[in-house]
Amino acid sequence: MADLPLGARGEPLEKVLLQAEANGQETARGDFVRWCRQVIDLLDQIRDVVGGRDPVGVAAAAAVTAIRRGVVAMGTA
Repeated sequence: MADLPLGARGEPLEKVLLQAEANGQETARGDFVRWCRQVIDLLDQIRDVVGGRDPVGVAAAAAVTAIRRGVVAMGTA
């Protein structure tokens, strides 16, 4: 899991944003959540196109699970 981004590793949002800032990429919380939701939408579309049993579809579904948590999951089904 070390090769996953902090947010997908289960780190708190605050730690993810502080790390981004330390790397010169200051990001607002709302922007981060919006981008995560856009990535989830894309991953869901990929899974739907290739199928849930295809290795790519399985990986896309796993990525959605890793991303859709905490504040990103709030207000979504």
